[in-house]
Amino acid sequence: MGLQNTFVGHTNAVTTLSFADNATYLASGGKDGNILLWNVEEGSFLKSLNHTDPINQVIFSKFMYWVAAATDSGIIIWNMVKDKDQVIANIQVFRGEDAKDEDDSEDKKEKKVVEKKAIPCLSLAWSKNGTYLYSGWADNVIRVYEVSYKQ
Repeated sequence: MGLQNTFVGHTNAVTTLSFADNATYLASGGKDGNILLWNVEEGSFLKSLNHTDPINQVIFSKFMYWVAAATDSGIIIWNMVKDKDQVIANIQVFRGEDAKDEDDSEDKKEKKVVEKKAIPCLSLAWSKNGTYLYSGWADNVIRVYEVSYKQ
């Protein structure tokens, strides 16, 4: 086994790779918060999406040129089509929603304020028909999202 090529572009550890079905595209994600798109036949860099949080997993949609990314702040879905190159969905789940105080007496002058903190999404999988996105989260829950491919 010999090294065939190297793809250089991330500024921190590369944590995930995914191939597009029936294409020569490879998406990579890393702790630097970047998703990079590569053409593996040409050995070239195509484009990137810069995000603020580490990327835990990237996965291509089965039917569209979309990359879904599990990040430390949730899920982002990137439409990579040239004229629509943008994030089309940003899904976040928060822990610490404002908690109801057990002591609602009038003597209590201060209410406990709970900071909302995003739960990291760690893993993703598309359903066989591509209409559902399954996601594994750091709060030990799998959440399922229905996906609409309307343009």
